[in-house]
Parts: sequence; structure tokens; C-alpha cells
Amino acid sequence: MAKTILNDGSKAINREVQAVVTLASSIAHELKNYLAAISICAELSEKQLGNIRNGVMTANYLVNNLQLQIRGVITGKLDTKDFKRYSIAKNVEEALDQYPFKEGERELIKLDLERDFNYKGNFILTSHILYNLIKNALRVITNADKGKITIKLKSGVSFNKLIFRDTATGIAKEFLPKMFKLFESQSTAQGGTGVGLAFCKLIMQSYGGNIVCDSVEGEYTEFTLTFPCLL
Repeated sequence: MAKTILNDGSKAINREVQAVVTLASSIAHELKNYLAAISICAELSEKQLGNIRNGVMTANYLVNNLQLQIRGVITGKLDTKDFKRYSIAKNVEEALDQYPFKEGERELIKLDLERDFNYKGNFILTSHILYNLIKNALRVITNADKGKITIKLKSGVSFNKLIFRDTATGIAKEFLPKMFKLFESQSTAQGGTGVGLAFCKLIMQSYGGNIVCDSVEGEYTEFTLTFPCLL
């Protein structure tokens, strides 16, 4: 019995280590995208120095948050002491400005940000959620050769919402209960790591909110992010 418990414990630790390694690799990949953008700006013109500085600042911010994110995966709890108030509309707009879209991809996204609201959290972590959702949606849209993305804000009494919908292929019913489980999401079967959405869930819960998924296969996939209303 003791040996069985020990083996189970070792397996749990190995899964945590694998999660950390996978997440670190994912963040490193995103950081390389920023550095590539910086390199392109440097080659274009000296007039792009402002963009270069912004890119460097963003890259540095990502590096500084790497330790925070890894700790959150290991312990199941993110450090919230540095959380601040941010405009969700501004967060969405800056995430889209910095995302490394391929030609024609940005035009697939429609925004409805009129009902802006403030949330308390971490700007970079929220951007990470948006990057993850955008990346997953664009991959499915590319594979299906159809679909668009809409990002819409809704205000409420107790919670405000960000609704992220794509109209590509939808998700099969059997996958929905596994969407936010480590290593078990549909993206794993499609070449993803199965870590991204699980971490997105952790981030939203650290904000006092949540992220849920609704989908109809062949029609749409919709993620709803809920943020507690601030006084």
C-alpha cells in the first residue's frame, strides 16, 4: 500500500514538473514573437524607435511575470498582491496590437468594446488568456478554412463579462467537460499542449471570476470570462 501511494505521489510530481516545463516553453515562444517584432522594427527605420522601446518593455514584463506564472501552476494559486485595476477594453486592444498576426488574420476579429469595465488583476496575465484564445481560434479557423472571431463586453450587477466567440467548427460534446483539465483539452488532440486553458482557468479564478465554454459542434465555440464588479 505504501509503495502504491509513493508511486501515485511521484506521478503527480512528474505531471506538475511537465506542466511547468510546457508552460515555460509556451511563454518563451511568445517572448520570441516579441523579440522578432523588435528585430523587424529595427530593420525598418529609425522612426520605429518608439515601437522598439515598447516591445522591449513588454518583453521585459513577460520575463518578470514568468516566475509568477510558474509558481501559480505548481501551487495552484497565483500571487495576487500586485493586482491592480485595469480597463478590459484597453487590455483587449493592446493584446491585439501586440499579437503576431499572419496576413489577413486580424481582419477576422470583430470588436464590441462599448461596455468597457475595470477589473482587478494582472494586465499581462489577462493578455496571456487573450493570446491563448486567439491562437486556438485562429488555428481552428485556418484548418476549417472558415469562421470569424467576435470579442464582446457585457456589464452586469455582480459580474462583468468578456465573451469570445469563433464560428469555425465548434467542439464535440464529449470534449466540453475536459476543456479546462490539464493535458486533457481538445487542443491536445489538435497538436496543443493541454496546458493553456487550464492555466487560463487558474488566472480567472485568482481574479475572483471564472472562464467557461459553450459550443455547438459545426457552428460556434464561445468562451465567457466573468470578472467581479469593482466598487
